[in-house]
Amino acid sequence: SSMFDQGLVQVIRALGLVLVAKVTRLPDGLEDKYFLYLHLQF
Repeated sequence: SSMFDQGLVQVIRALGLVLVAKVTRLPDGLEDKYFLYLHLQF
């Protein structure tokens, strides 16, 4: 159960970063760095 909760937190964090990237209209390169950072966090 805790593993599932941890995964859910990471998904929510990922969605949050995507939202921030869209709202602030970051350059695509910077957005890619966010996704790379997320994958490294996993």
